[in-house]
Amino acid sequence: MIDPRLQLRAMIGLGVLVVAFALLLVRLWTIQVAGADPWAAAATAQHETGVRPLRADRGAITDRHGRVLARTEERPSLAIDPQVAREAGHVESIARIVADEVGVDLGPLVEAATPESRFVWIERKITDGAAVERALERASAAGLKGLIVQHEQVRAYPAGTLASHLVGFAFEDPARGLAGAEGAERLADARLRGRDGRVACERDVRGRWIVRSSADVVAPVPGDDVRLTIDAVVQAFAEDEVQRVWDEFDPVSAVAAVVDVRTGDVLAAASRPTFDPNDRSAPPEHRRNRFFTDMFEPGSTFKPVAMAIAIDAGQLSTSEVIDTSPGTIRVERRTIREDKHKDLGRLTPAGILAEASNVGMAKIALRVGIPRMHASVRLFGFGAPTGTGWTGESPGKMTPLESWTAAYTLCSVSFGQEIAVTPAQLLASYAALANDGTLRPLRVFVDAPPRAPVQVVRPETAQQVVPMLEEVFLSGTASRIDTGGYRLGGKTGTAEQKDRRGNIEYVGSFGCIGPVEAPRLAVLVVCDRPANG
Repeated sequence: MIDPRLQLRAMIGLGVLVVAFALLLVRLWTIQVAGADPWAAAATAQHETGVRPLRADRGAITDRHGRVLARTEERPSLAIDPQVAREAGHVESIARIVADEVGVDLGPLVEAATPESRFVWIERKITDGAAVERALERASAAGLKGLIVQHEQVRAYPAGTLASHLVGFAFEDPARGLAGAEGAERLADARLRGRDGRVACERDVRGRWIVRSSADVVAPVPGDDVRLTIDAVVQAFAEDEVQRVWDEFDPVSAVAAVVDVRTGDVLAAASRPTFDPNDRSAPPEHRRNRFFTDMFEPGSTFKPVAMAIAIDAGQLSTSEVIDTSPGTIRVERRTIREDKHKDLGRLTPAGILAEASNVGMAKIALRVGIPRMHASVRLFGFGAPTGTGWTGESPGKMTPLESWTAAYTLCSVSFGQEIAVTPAQLLASYAALANDGTLRPLRVFVDAPPRAPVQVVRPETAQQVVPMLEEVFLSGTASRIDTGGYRLGGKTGTAEQKDRRGNIEYVGSFGCIGPVEAPRLAVLVVCDRPANG
């Protein structure tokens, strides 16, 4: 017979088991049915699946000969999993390694992380890759857990400030990756960008993204390389010269540029102030491409254009002599004077350019008349963008035809006043004169779609004007310049302008073509408001 006390104990034990099992069932029902959503969300978060982009490599930007000016590089970025590092007790050891190799204080970053944080950046896009390698090797050798390295794309500019205003720079767009911000990086962004790929991923228990073995990977398509028309060697010479102007004369800004007169290719365009596209801290005024954006009154550098217009209109012969005495001319109620009140006497057209005679140019302009002068100046491209599509390009400024007067606008424009031009426009006009009167639209990309040339004056007209410009070097305002044995033609110019207080300021410019016997290049230098000289 079973002991009643044992029977009672068995019944009590069985009852406890039944109650425990019932409670377990209730708990399971609560978790899996009534309270399933929070747990499902946690599981989803822990093993989240999704499609992650595979960034396409951005194409390179090179000069016309393939010298690299901008390229995409991968640089290491360091991060930490605070939760893993804390649980393993490795935070202090990792912090010492990071401080030694990378120079970052890890303590504040980990302290600021929430208890559930699984990823905190330490330093991104580290230039010293060797330091990152040493940090990882030390952490691995010590068996430390929680240090993470990822590689990220960064845009690098190995030439630094060389052609920086033309190259521009790209920035990191969280949604699109590297994107062009300024310069060629922006203009050619669609071609440089390529097409991103994608890959299906999921998170592991530590929150890291891993590629599923059955993933359908779509490979990215790299962007195209883009060639600029500049020659890095010619650009370097232009940079040196504009820097010399910057250092010697202390202007507000300066530009030096070179164009191939036969093609319209911009071989160099340097500006000051300048910037290094590897450093994003430069102010906007340093990043502006003044070759396209800045306007100025050209002064005497515009006179060859007006002279060519007059000869082409049949209003002037190159052998003609014009009397500029006594150094003034009265046109209606206006008196036009020579610079420094000189009396330059009787001058040929070449002498008028060499001596920069305002009186001589005014007399010539009055022969041409308003309609022909206005139409011809517009035909040279003044008053409109050059057509390169450059972001922020200025069209310059011309008085509307209906507001022109003979005494003021017509005469003033003939010697480069009452008109505002960009360096790009003025250089293109010199290139046209050097190219037998054919204006080749400027290009900054080698593969830019061709645009129709414009015959701004007849070939025989241009061929008469170019030798006149040589006289400027032989006996005129540029006679002190060493031509290095080459036959060059050009024109100096100085324009006055007033600041807000009414003080007189100056803009100096010099346009040049050469060699005179078979012109190949046109060069322009502009010095805006020099403090010295």
